Amino acid sequence: MNILIDNLVVKRGNFKLDVNTQLERGYVYALIGNNGAGKTTLLQSILGGLDIESGNVFYGELGFEHNYEEIKSLYAYMPDECYFMTKIYKIINSISELDKRFSLKRCKELLEKFQINIDKKVKDLSQGSRKKLMFCIALSFDCKVLILDEPTANVDPKSKEMMLTILRDFMNENKTIIFSTNIVSEIDKIADYVLLLKDGKLILKENIVDLQENNRDENSNIQTLEKIILQLLLK
Repeated sequence: MNILIDNLVVKRGNFKLDVNTQLERGYVYALIGNNGAGKTTLLQSILGGLDIESGNVFYGELGFEHNYEEIKSLYAYMPDECYFMTKIYKIINSISELDKRFSLKRCKELLEKFQINIDKKVKDLSQGSRKKLMFCIALSFDCKVLILDEPTANVDPKSKEMMLTILRDFMNENKTIIFSTNIVSEIDKIADYVLLLKDGKLILKENIVDLQENNRDENSNIQTLEKIILQLLLK
């Protein structure tokens, strides 16, 4: 599912997001930027969750103005924060009843893989386990577009690797993944493209191969992706 972000302008207080780009299906996009760059604002705009000052977001030929419900059926979203507090089995059962795209069986299998007890209350989980819970829920939807906000923050290294493996298995040529992250070292393990936001503007959209080729060091040697991204963030 191609996503066209068509001259999108969103204002939140003194902050202004101004982005114009297209995200093609079949690729994984890593959205990076320093704190306050507008990563979450952009993700929420792609989800139709914010008032747009001007421009639009299109999923294929569908725009939010006339096709909001259709677009909602195309994506799954993992927010940065977990707002559930009750027992996990109640949460996933309710989601299953509300959305036919949600696979309760798959969710239980994923939760078991991450050793999360569905009889526990969310409020009793660690921050990392809450992230894993939200990840399992998002990956249990049948969707064309998967949007993840800081999915691996506060997650232990073993579980991070498991999450990346699950994402790789999820992908095919008809799907799109967009995930924001501050963990530079994991980008080259899953992403095809890097999107770099600075002060509400998209200053870079480049595939990883070209990014490394175009940012060789003074001796024309290929640099690590982590080093290149850190240099870009510090500019």
